[in-house]
Amino acid sequence: GQYCKALESLTLSNCTIARSIFDPLVNARSAEEGVNKPKLFHSLCNLVISSNISPSQFLVITGHAYNLQSLHTGISCWVSTRLLSHLLKLNSLEKLHTLRIDNTADLSA
Repeated sequence: GQYCKALESLTLSNCTIARSIFDPLVNARSAEEGVNKPKLFHSLCNLVISSNISPSQFLVITGHAYNLQSLHTGISCWVSTRLLSHLLKLNSLEKLHTLRIDNTADLSA
C-alpha cells in the first residue's frame, strides 16, 4: 500500500493474504507528516475483493483508501454491520459512489 502511491484499481480474487514480516517503514512516524498513520492506498478509487480476507485486512485496505469511489465485495468476503461501523470510523467514504456487497446475512439498520 505505501509503495503503490499511484494505484487506482485493485482486485483481489481467489487470493490468500498472509501476514507479512514486520516492516519498520510502514510504522515509522515522519516528523514532516506529523501523523501516526502510514499513508496506504491513498490513490485507490476502485476496489473489488472476492477473496476471503480477515476483517483486519479489510480495514487496512479500505480504512486508508480515502479516495475510494467504488467498493465491491464478492461472495468470499464477509461484511458485517460491525465491520462497516469500524470502517466508517476510519474512513468516512465521502467519495464512495458505488457499494456492492454480495454476501452478508448480518447487515442491519
